Amino acid sequence: MPSHIHTLTYTRSGEQISKSVTITKDGEINTDVSLTSTQANKEADINLDVSAMGSLFISSDVACEVRTNATGTSADNTLTLAAGYPLEWYSGSGIANPLTADVTQVFVTNLATTTGTVQIRTLQDNTP
Repeated sequence: MPSHIHTLTYTRSGEQISKSVTITKDGEINTDVSLTSTQANKEADINLDVSAMGSLFISSDVACEVRTNATGTSADNTLTLAAGYPLEWYSGSGIANPLTADVTQVFVTNLATTTGTVQIRTLQDNTP
């Protein structure tokens, strides 16, 4: 069974606190979306069941916007990421999943003038 390990570390002068959480589910769904400079609405198919999801990690090396299931204001969710600042969620984290509806497609817009890659990593239960 696939697992994701989420590790958070706080560091300051003379002090470090680090905690890890392991999430295990029977299914893993991942995709990478390659973007050209200022590319808009690059479509990628991905099937995510938010009620079965246990882990979500989205990372990008360029500033970008990720919309789910549609473009523009019809999107179910719009996630804006800064380059190098990943979005991280896991069940039991105490915060709501940023995806509020099942996902069949993502539409990614590169907000930068350089090429980049968005990496989406998820875990979910595939058994009923």
